[in-house]
Amino acid sequence: MIVNNFKEYFNAEIENIKKVLEEIKKIASLKPEGMDSVKLAASGTFLHNFYNGIENIIKRALLVKGVKIKNSPGWHKETLIEAKSLNIISAGVHTKLIPFLTFRHYFIHGYSFKLRPEELLSLLKQADTIFCEFKKEIKEHFNL
Repeated sequence: MIVNNFKEYFNAEIENIKKVLEEIKKIASLKPEGMDSVKLAASGTFLHNFYNGIENIIKRALLVKGVKIKNSPGWHKETLIEAKSLNIISAGVHTKLIPFLTFRHYFIHGYSFKLRPEELLSLLKQADTIFCEFKKEIKEHFNL
């Protein structure tokens, strides 16, 4: 029953992430000099949305496994580490998600006009590939 609820949640979250990726693909083809302040802010928002969707799935997966999410300053990082330690995601996917987690922290606690276009574009270009790997691993782990 819990896994069935997880499957529904997973599928809904995957659809949300796909919509975000459609927007990311539009921006990822830009050159750094084409990134004005509005495009920087939009890119940051889309990257934050992307990682937030990934993190939402991980949080729900951990709950299915009976792991409670800690309410601590480092819970975002701890959640990602816990998913790796339980083999919900591989060490490879974990490593690839770290820059997105780092960006999430920077984006939440900083100003969008301080975003660096080259770094943003690099993450934007990686998002789809990482999403496919992440989705595959979650499906395999939970037999979805």
